[in-house]
Amino acid sequence: MDPNQYCTVLNVANVISTNILGLTFWGASVEFITKDDHKSVGIVYFLNKDEALDFRTGNRFLR
Repeated sequence: MDPNQYCTVLNVANVISTNILGLTFWGASVEFITKDDHKSVGIVYFLNKDEALDFRTGNRFLR
């Protein structure tokens, strides 16, 4: 994977769950920064509740 495609989390606002067709997804509302220093907001989805709750400032994710 290209490290330039990763974003860094600046803030996690909240974590919510949603049920779609019988599957539970966890979403973390985040503010993040790209490699080009552009700030943005979005939702990062997880299948595992523990991973979603452990998502913190400084974590990196593939956009």
